[in-house]
Amino acid sequence: MFGNRPIPDEILQTFDWQEQQAVQNEYQYVARLAAGDCGLDELLGQFLSHAVRLFGASAGAIWLRAPGQAKPAIRVERSGQVCWGDMKPQREVLVRHAFARTRAFLVETGGTPDCRTSARNPFDGYLLLGPIDSQGDRVGAFELLLGTQSPRQVGNCPPHAIIDWLDYLSAGLRREIEQRFLGNLAPLQPALVNLAATQAEIEGYKRAIAVSLEVTLDSYAGANFGSLSNNRTFTKKVQELLDANGLRVACPECGSPAILRCQPAGNAKSGVFLYDHYLEGGRTFHGGPTTFPKLRLVSKPPRRTSPQEGLLRRAADN
Repeated sequence: MFGNRPIPDEILQTFDWQEQQAVQNEYQYVARLAAGDCGLDELLGQFLSHAVRLFGASAGAIWLRAPGQAKPAIRVERSGQVCWGDMKPQREVLVRHAFARTRAFLVETGGTPDCRTSARNPFDGYLLLGPIDSQGDRVGAFELLLGTQSPRQVGNCPPHAIIDWLDYLSAGLRREIEQRFLGNLAPLQPALVNLAATQAEIEGYKRAIAVSLEVTLDSYAGANFGSLSNNRTFTKKVQELLDANGLRVACPECGSPAILRCQPAGNAKSGVFLYDHYLEGGRTFHGGPTTFPKLRLVSKPPRRTSPQEGLLRRAADN
């Protein structure tokens, strides 16, 4: 963290003695800001403004990339008088290159970082880029436009000192990003594994409930409660219990999930037990025993929807 990391002498001595106090002041301001409770965007915005001053840059940006994301995105930007929004595609290629590096680097006007990329600096001035590393993961990158003068004259620092200086600032910022940015992001894979384990546990409970209900209902197989009204009352209570637990009865004739009903029929004074379900041809009743049947329980199918409801649901999912 910043508060416990004074500027090393080898970096500080690369500045003129007149500049050293100003650099120290800028750095201490950022350290106090980081030690406070400000949010990530405020911290990065203030940090970038001070970095622009420390390096004498004409523009700057801090890019971040959340875990699992392929592309980095600009989180804060200070463009000053530089119109560099139109150059974003070229900048993005160079920033992705920074994410692959372990140290900061300078790119001259029209130059490339190295032979591994054809991306060129599109600006009339030196670009200073560097990764923000978190335990081997690049979570962010700095981008500073230093101007057209030789980097040897920026703060009277030689190029290697400029690179060391940015790497040092990036290391201090890393901890703050971890706490404010990564600390608020739950890792996806462990969360999915945890949900899958919970779902498996729930399914186990559902199976146990279904088995318990089947055992109870099996004890009434072959029973008749003496009247249509009594048979309907018992069947209705069974259906309410099944519905509350996401269950249906399997039709013994076609195997489809169904609702058990008791309906009057012919000479059966106490009614017959029917399996009510929707098949391809529409609503269909199967069965017809006069006593309570032996039941096999299955999961309740998704609710049937109209074409309009289906369109609305798909639109909401997208």
